[in-house]
Amino acid sequence: MPRRGRTNLPRFFPERTIVWAEHEIAWLRRWTLVPAAIGLGTGVVLRVTNSVVITYGPSNRWTFVVVWYVLEAILLCGAATLHLGNYPARTWLWRAPLFAAWETVGGAVASAVLIAAHREFWGAAHADFDDWPGIVVWTLILHTVAICLYSAALAGVVESVRAILVRREGTVGAGPEE
Repeated sequence: MPRRGRTNLPRFFPERTIVWAEHEIAWLRRWTLVPAAIGLGTGVVLRVTNSVVITYGPSNRWTFVVVWYVLEAILLCGAATLHLGNYPARTWLWRAPLFAAWETVGGAVASAVLIAAHREFWGAAHADFDDWPGIVVWTLILHTVAICLYSAALAGVVESVRAILVRREGTVGAGPEE
């Protein structure tokens, strides 16, 4: 039987605050919390991988390129999901375009480096620095639209599932009744 004056709170509530230890979250989770970090990383990875695929892909490559662009869309939406999943759906309205902007910045930096190394393509030809603004604007428009449409669909699914759970369980996230 507990002593008088003490509660039966779970063990993660210490009796003295000095007992608190700093809780360290995993590096991947920390990385996904910051839109600049995951956006820049995603942009660089997608742009460099795109260059490698276009450069070293097979000569009869139309199906190969189509498969790559589908995989690129999956990777882009997956990275957006990793970031947006850390936050409530109501904040996704501004977080999705912010992620897209950071992803475009990462892709723009990687594109500039690839152009300097003569490894960036714009269409079927090698890109030069005159093509760079067009590449950046096209990436910004295409990826922002894709990420925003995807996050809207994802928010719809999340809210639908939440509504089903609320209907089934009564309330979700309510504490114990007193």
